[in-house]
Amino acid sequence: MARRRPRRRRTQALAALRSACEKICQVTAVDIFTPELLAVDPDDVHRALASDGFWIFDHAIETKFAAALDDELGAHPLALNVNDVGPVRFYHQTYFTHALAASRPFFDLVTHPALRSFYRAHLGPQFRLKCQRYYQSGRHHELTWHTDDKTPTGMRTGVPGIGVVMYLRDTFEGELQVLARSNSWSGGGGRTEFYDHEIHAKHANDIVTISRPAGALILFDSRTLHRTRPITLAGYVRKSVFLQVDADMAHSEKIIVDTQFIDPHDDELLRYLGFGMPSGYPTMPPSGLATLNDADLRTIVSSSLRLMAARKTLGPAWRALLAAWRRVRPS
Repeated sequence: MARRRPRRRRTQALAALRSACEKICQVTAVDIFTPELLAVDPDDVHRALASDGFWIFDHAIETKFAAALDDELGAHPLALNVNDVGPVRFYHQTYFTHALAASRPFFDLVTHPALRSFYRAHLGPQFRLKCQRYYQSGRHHELTWHTDDKTPTGMRTGVPGIGVVMYLRDTFEGELQVLARSNSWSGGGGRTEFYDHEIHAKHANDIVTISRPAGALILFDSRTLHRTRPITLAGYVRKSVFLQVDADMAHSEKIIVDTQFIDPHDDELLRYLGFGMPSGYPTMPPSGLATLNDADLRTIVSSSLRLMAARKTLGPAWRALLAAWRRVRPS
């Protein structure tokens, strides 16, 4: 029986790898956007962004694609001393900022020609991906009301831009909220963040809470005030994709991408991803050991203690066996 265990473990590992590969293949085989979304006139999107400050399409992403992408990216463990891209924890959130280097389906979603046609209609021919991420948000997470037309230090840029949110799962808690038509006045005082009480006091009737099923696509003008409604439901995790695109060709976060995904003849795609252009903005969020949650720290500590104990007890025995084998092996 003891001799069969390694074979059984190898079989289990191969089965797990095969299952993961099948899931990835299923993602790539499914259409990304629905026919209804692909039939949308980009000029209609532009008019909605200009007048209302936002645009919503409920059934934009195929449900199977959204679920499979969430399964693929959500299964990645935290990137702790791993020589590869992976997600990080930021208090009540998990961010996979560099998924363009890990997932072909994510790359195809972020760079899809339909999305680029919307950007082109609103921003003109010169636009660039500023940042992108798959993220999960849990209980107690909330954001203040803010605009996105700013530098990482909060200085308003005035550069035209678009924020994009895609719901990968049904989202009826911690939803995106936007302030309708705030893109027409938010830049007046130079502020980029606003208190919740002043928004409710002056603009309560303009608050739009975007509760939608999986597959919803939301675009908003970078000058539109928006926030995440506080998550209060225990155990609930919101799962979404966020993109920021604007007309500033000289700045972005660092974009890490698997180059085998890229069509080198698509000039707009290369410009969109910032090839040959400066970046300069720090990668967000600024994660580290201090942003891990208590459960993460307990897992790290217990795993480290077990590993150290194994090294202390099994290490000397292994080295003795290895030395003995070297002495008796044929030269």
